[in-house]
Amino acid sequence: MVVSAQVTIGASGEPSDAGPREPEQHAVFSVLLIEDNEADAYLVRDSLANSEPGRFKITQSDRLASGLACLSHENFDLVLLDLSLPDSDGFETFRRVRESSPSTPIVVLTGRDDHDLAIMTTRAGGQDYLLKQFTGGELLTRLMQAIERKRVEEALRESEERYRLLFEMGPHPMWVLDTEDLRFLAVNPAATQLYGYSAAEFLNLRVLDLVPTEAIPTIREWLVPAQQLAPLCIQHRKKDGGILHVEMTGVTLQLGGRWTRFAIVTDVTARWRAEQELEYQASHDALTSLCNRAVIERRMNHLIASDRAENTRFAFLLLDLDQFKIINDSLGHHSGDMLLQRLSPKLRAAVRKTDTVARLGGDEFAILLPGATAEEAILVSKKIQKSLRTPILISNHWLDIGASIGIALYPEHGRAWEDLLQRADIAMYQAKRTHGGHLVYAEGTSDLSGRLDLMFELRKAIETDQLLLYFQPKIDLRTMRVDGVEALVRWPHPRRGLLAPDETIPVAEQSGLMKALTLWVLDAAVHQSCEWHRAGIELDMAVNLPPDTLVDRDFLQVLARKEEAANLVTARLILEITEATLVSEPERSRVALDQIHEMGVRISIDDFGTGYSSLAYLNALPVDELKIDQSLVRGMAANDRGECIVRTIVELGHNLGLQVVAEGVEGREDLESLIGLGCDHAQGFFFSQPLPHREFETWYHASEEARFRGNAKRPTVGRRSGQLPASSEDGLRSLRSRIASLVEV
Repeated sequence: MVVSAQVTIGASGEPSDAGPREPEQHAVFSVLLIEDNEADAYLVRDSLANSEPGRFKITQSDRLASGLACLSHENFDLVLLDLSLPDSDGFETFRRVRESSPSTPIVVLTGRDDHDLAIMTTRAGGQDYLLKQFTGGELLTRLMQAIERKRVEEALRESEERYRLLFEMGPHPMWVLDTEDLRFLAVNPAATQLYGYSAAEFLNLRVLDLVPTEAIPTIREWLVPAQQLAPLCIQHRKKDGGILHVEMTGVTLQLGGRWTRFAIVTDVTARWRAEQELEYQASHDALTSLCNRAVIERRMNHLIASDRAENTRFAFLLLDLDQFKIINDSLGHHSGDMLLQRLSPKLRAAVRKTDTVARLGGDEFAILLPGATAEEAILVSKKIQKSLRTPILISNHWLDIGASIGIALYPEHGRAWEDLLQRADIAMYQAKRTHGGHLVYAEGTSDLSGRLDLMFELRKAIETDQLLLYFQPKIDLRTMRVDGVEALVRWPHPRRGLLAPDETIPVAEQSGLMKALTLWVLDAAVHQSCEWHRAGIELDMAVNLPPDTLVDRDFLQVLARKEEAANLVTARLILEITEATLVSEPERSRVALDQIHEMGVRISIDDFGTGYSSLAYLNALPVDELKIDQSLVRGMAANDRGECIVRTIVELGHNLGLQVVAEGVEGREDLESLIGLGCDHAQGFFFSQPLPHREFETWYHASEEARFRGNAKRPTVGRRSGQLPASSEDGLRSLRSRIASLVEV
């Protein structure tokens, strides 16, 4: 049954910037009362008539079915709903009414004092939950609050013709919010498209449902009516859970006597991501994704600035990979980059989450350990070095990687970034020079300024011809005669004394002087060899060639000029190159070696057995000689596996038609093994240490005299007998005695 009753007083619903107006007499709110108890229905009608005569037009239905029928053909401003009806009961009653007319405010009017049911209906979109023990004034107040939304909507509709196109067709999401309960009053299609909610779903949401919990205070403050409407950048959550970064701008309006916020939302997610990417690129290394120098410097400076109580401490580690240049030169920069990428996770895994790992450039890394002591920094260094010992497969080559680590402590070693970086750098280079792995900075450690001085002084020494060549003899194991030398540079430093290659070469590499140093050695060696030739001393002259020099056009031009002067053939020059040189730029290396070979210069592969090259290069390139690395020769007589490796290299060389030289011979047993294996030549301290040219000449003449006396009658002994020929016994005895009288071995 449907019953209608009406009392009329006016309410314009006209929006006003000056606040709510008195209702006009001809305006009426239409209320659908779904209530089967006539006494309760009468009480509602009577209360509203007495409170606001003529304000409400009430249509009553005593069944849910008839109430739904009314909603299907008539628009109501409000539904007053009893949940206990003859044809429906409880929350199901509310649900069906809500589904029938989602936009109509519903106030539950029931005799059930059920807290859970009240929460369920409110969460499902109900405007209020009233018990039937109400007063007339209370009912009016609650109903007016419930239909206030309707009044705002009516006010908006009055302006719809003017703003409809702007609102509906706008490319950016727009909405109207009730600043009191923060619910959406209206949204445009762009909002539904961006957020994934339908318009009806939006009207059941509050703006707080779109923002993360931590952003709720920010959005609340922004929605305060008196708050200055500055643009607000904030995160929003879409229906599917996706995160948007938006910028909200808006104005505060009074619609129907209530403060509202009209907002325009701009999706700035793409801009935010671009900014984040730029910020990431500005703070991270592109190759390894580690922090960069700017970040670790900023974090260190923050720790220093926070040290107000003089109790802050931290450790700063500087790490440099060992032999990285060889890997880069031999396998190429791409492989070097792959290696750095593979090592970066190992560094991160060795430290705490609160620590910072950064790549400073090249193969140099820095680590900041807040709160760490020297002992703790050493433990981290050992952990890093242990993790690096595991071989890494790069470009089909297993690489063993080492690192040198310098440690500086705050505040003991400095109170500024520059000081701590310098101290850690000093300690790192000292660790690299002494092969100690890691080192804590200490006063007295060779400093950077000293290295800078060395670089300047080395340049001057090269330019003013202050370097020396020392010569180590190479012995023909068939005749036990000296038939060649290796030229080794020495630097007589005015303060540091005589500097060996392991001290000079790093300085040349760091200062870019390797090319100049190599050309100086080549000139001096060729000149000395020609001098010896004129003096009747016929010896091969071996000169070490750094990897980059082989494909250097200036170097090839220097050789060509010496060939024109007939110096190369006279000098009996041998260029020693490492295996790394062959694979850094194989095609250019092949072309360069062919040109060098055509000049009459022989090619020797130095340190054979320790590099990264393929044996195929031995067959493809014009190589004349293999030099077995001293690490394989020392102690080989007492090591079956070592001797087996040397035997394999000797046989390989002979099968390819190459001469084989053993380096680092220091014991008689190793020499006997080499003779037994058929090795062609040997050099090492067993025969002589490197000597300056005058002392070498004396040593050479003495050895030749002893050889001449001892070889008057030379017996024939099998090459692989493992015993020295008698002439060799005598020659070695004479050589050793002469060496002992000339120099300290």
